[in-house]
Amino acid sequence: MDGHCGKRGSSAPAITDSAVYVSYVCPQTYRFDPKTGAQIWHYSGDCEGGGGESAAVYIGLVFVRDLYNYSTDGIALFASNGTLAGGFNSQYSPIFASNYAFLTESITLTAVKINDGSTLWTAVASAGENYFCAPIVVTDVVYMGTSAGNIEAYSARTGKKVDSVSLGQPVSCGEYFAVPLAGMSAGGGLLVVPAGNSLVALK
Repeated sequence: MDGHCGKRGSSAPAITDSAVYVSYVCPQTYRFDPKTGAQIWHYSGDCEGGGGESAAVYIGLVFVRDLYNYSTDGIALFASNGTLAGGFNSQYSPIFASNYAFLTESITLTAVKINDGSTLWTAVASAGENYFCAPIVVTDVVYMGTSAGNIEAYSARTGKKVDSVSLGQPVSCGEYFAVPLAGMSAGGGLLVVPAGNSLVALK
C-alpha cells in the first residue's frame, strides 16, 4: 500500500479477523474491510505525506504515532469508528499484556493501565544508555534492548529488573523508513534480537 500523496509510506498494516488498519504520517489512519478492501473509516491529522509508523491494535483501540501538532507522541483511536480516545507517549510501538500498555521513551519503560491511564511502574535505563527498541513481553517478563548492547529483563508486574545480558553490539529496531522493519521476537523457547549487523537468539 503506497503512502499518502504518492509519497512512499514506511508503516506496516495491523490486521485482525475483522479489519486492516494502516497509519501514515500526521497521522492519516484508515480501517479497511479485510475481505473486500472497502474503507470503513479514516482519521485525518493536520498534514499529509510519506512516512508513518506502524499501528498497534489492542482491546478495541488502535494506537498510532508519527504525529504532527499533537501534545503527545501518539494517540489511541476507537477501533469501531476511528474517533479519538486519548494520547500516550512512546517513541516505539507500545506492547500489550493483561490490559497494560508498555511504553518506551529514550530512558524510561513504563507500564500503563489502558482503561484509566494510571502508571503501574516505570523502569529507568542504566546511566549512559538509551532504550533502542520496542519491548516484548514473554511469560510475564518484559525484555528491552539498549544502545550499549544489553538485553534488560523486567518483571511485567513490578518493573523490577530480573536479568541483564550483554550482546556486545547496540540493539536497534528503527521503525521510520527502516528496510526491513526490525524488532525483537520470541517463540520456541528463544528470544530473537537484532543487534548491530547480527540476529542473536537467546534461550
